[in-house]
Amino acid sequence: MGNSDKHIIKLLSERVNTTILLLLTKVDLVTKEKLMDKINEWKDLLPFKEIIPISAIKEMNLDILLKKLYEYLPIGEKNHLIENNDDVSDNTLIKEIIREKILNLTEEEIPYSVAVLIESINYNPNTNITDINAVIVVERDSQKGIIIGKGGSMIKEIGIRARTDLESIFDSHIILKTFVKVIPDWRNNPRKLKELGYS
Repeated sequence: MGNSDKHIIKLLSERVNTTILLLLTKVDLVTKEKLMDKINEWKDLLPFKEIIPISAIKEMNLDILLKKLYEYLPIGEKNHLIENNDDVSDNTLIKEIIREKILNLTEEEIPYSVAVLIESINYNPNTNITDINAVIVVERDSQKGIIIGKGGSMIKEIGIRARTDLESIFDSHIILKTFVKVIPDWRNNPRKLKELGYS
């Protein structure tokens, strides 16, 4: 377990009072024995509601992950997004989908220094179109460069993948606008943590 892992565990134990799921990624690259060792290493650090080994490439346990997300998120509007960003379950799900795409595409380059803030959600029932404005927050300019990518290629791919998932979940045409903002050392700033939904 690295220092970043320890930092996240510390933040979760001190500031978060909600259901916590532990996702172990890239499990297709390790043996069952190593996976069990990793589960045993993590399982007693926090009261995890679920521990789910997943592999995005092999699509391993992704159906279980979605099922558990629906199970533990508060009940919100069905079939479409609400007309603003006050609904906790929709807001949280959108943030986590965008963040998942960032972590999958950037791999180890942007481990825990990224957060997503949903600035607005506007749903038009007449057209079944939802406009979402999201801010991707990082700690350093170098991380911003990685997420934007050459000629904007990385942030474009993040948006495409996130939009595909969101349209499938909410049965709405999604217009997703993403921006990247640098907030130095935001993980150690209580006010910024609260603004980003980690209080």
